[in-house]
Amino acid sequence: MAAGAAAAPGEKPSLLLEASAGTYGLEILYHDSELSAGAHASGPLGSAASIGFRADSTRLAGALLPELGFGASGRLSGGPRVVYVSRGESDDTLRLDLLGMLAIKRFSFVISAEDITDSSTRRYSYGIVWSFEDTREAPSGEGGRDRQ
Repeated sequence: MAAGAAAAPGEKPSLLLEASAGTYGLEILYHDSELSAGAHASGPLGSAASIGFRADSTRLAGALLPELGFGASGRLSGGPRVVYVSRGESDDTLRLDLLGMLAIKRFSFVISAEDITDSSTRRYSYGIVWSFEDTREAPSGEGGRDRQ
């Protein structure tokens, strides 16, 4: 489970709630008083694919974000993302983004350059994500309690 916020300079932050199991996950995003939902799957070498739905659009994305581990719990990852958005029969867009992330334990610092091929719509974003786990106690066979 993960929760966090991300904001472009001068804009209100987007709020994110994500739950995953293995290589699959679901997410809910709240941005500019609008709610969107989606699903994602990850693969080898940091590859990922996602689909998202809003009231007026469908979004498909694919990314390749290989990572490099360092120290006991650090990760540095980055790479390209291709995004296709359909808002109806004649309003489709395709863009290329560059993403980067520095993660240390449960905190991630995220940056992105979105729509890098078009100088009129290019924008930069950054954010901090904090992930957490809910561990529950379960009775053990010896009268004590074990953590799951």
